[in-house]
Amino acid sequence: MEKDGHGLEFVITAHVRDQQFIDLMAMITYYHCSGHQLNLEHSMPIGEPRVPGSNCDHLLISLPYLHGPDFEHCPLPGGGTPASCGPCL
Repeated sequence: MEKDGHGLEFVITAHVRDQQFIDLMAMITYYHCSGHQLNLEHSMPIGEPRVPGSNCDHLLISLPYLHGPDFEHCPLPGGGTPASCGPCL
């Protein structure tokens, strides 16, 4: 959802490819687009840990620290909303 020319893109980094992370991403984006505006430093409950042995049952919306600063901002040409930033990565 774009506001004042800015929007959020959600990224999950996981240790394995697993349908549960795709489902989690769908849950996050649905929650965000259905009136619960997530933003940096917000947290949200996810019900239960997604990794065996973990106690983490919340997510924190943060900058993509693991991917470096080039992944943090993606200028949109002409103020549009592309499906993917492609070359910005």
